[in-house]
Amino acid sequence: MSLSKVNAIIHQSQDKLAAILRTKVSESGIAQSQYIRFLSMQYHLTKHAYWYFTVAASHASISRKKILRNFLIQFAREEELHYLVAGKDILSIGGEILSEPIDVTLWHAFFQKVVLERPFERLGAACVLENISGGQVKPQVKRLLSTPFLNRDNTRFIIIHQHEKIPHGEQILKIFKEIDMNAQELEDLNKGAEIGACLYLRMIDWSMSFEECEKKESITANEKNEVESFSITQIEHDY
Repeated sequence: MSLSKVNAIIHQSQDKLAAILRTKVSESGIAQSQYIRFLSMQYHLTKHAYWYFTVAASHASISRKKILRNFLIQFAREEELHYLVAGKDILSIGGEILSEPIDVTLWHAFFQKVVLERPFERLGAACVLENISGGQVKPQVKRLLSTPFLNRDNTRFIIIHQHEKIPHGEQILKIFKEIDMNAQELEDLNKGAEIGACLYLRMIDWSMSFEECEKKESITANEKNEVESFSITQIEHDY
């Protein structure tokens, strides 16, 4: 199955993300306020990852695509607790988890409905997100992490999502090359990749900005306790 359009969107998204990081992050590395905004965005974005992929796996259109279905179930399990990693990294530098950015709200409002009816759209977005940190982005990530306040104990979310141990990006593209998709499924995959790229790049642009947020903390006391009590040993297989 040809993934030429999805691959083109991935490469374009990598170039755009690299450009944002080049222009908005200082040569001396990422500012603490930018880092907190980025991880807060990721906390809210990845909190429902498990639900998305288990729902997609249960859709009738995927029931006969065993390789894809098995991948999605495993993928959901591996992504399930990553939002807590993002939250823990914020607390590790003395920060607070910020309120959900509007583009994350829009992401969930759109994809929570879409995944129930057209799961390949949500999976198209996953193809982009799982590959967007490659290409020109890698040296930019290395540069922005050069700031002195960052270390292995507060960059675990980024370390995991460099996918050096579990290459989700390569895996998902390989599966879509191997399985049979009809014309509508491929169209949905392409559309989801476009929408996912658009919304995610808007999230990154927000993350690297310095505007004041209306609220500094939006999570409840129970949610904060969940982050505080989380131990990275629960997902050590991921990195």
